[in-house]
Amino acid sequence: MQNTQNVAALKRARDQNLAVHPGQDIEYVVVDDEKRSRERVELAHKEIESYDTPYYETELIRFVENSRRHECRS
Repeated sequence: MQNTQNVAALKRARDQNLAVHPGQDIEYVVVDDEKRSRERVELAHKEIESYDTPYYETELIRFVENSRRHECRS
């Protein structure tokens, strides 16, 4: 099984005995995307000391680039 961020968040929720239902959103923060286990994310309701800044910088750049492409097509 792949340890995507979503899977990692589901495993975190299961570890904390949180009920998760099909289709339910789980809010999480990427804390270390280089890891390939549940340690790559932390559930958003927890106190988070740090997050993966390079990951979010890359996501922000992708978002801006895609937004610009979409604007150019309009």
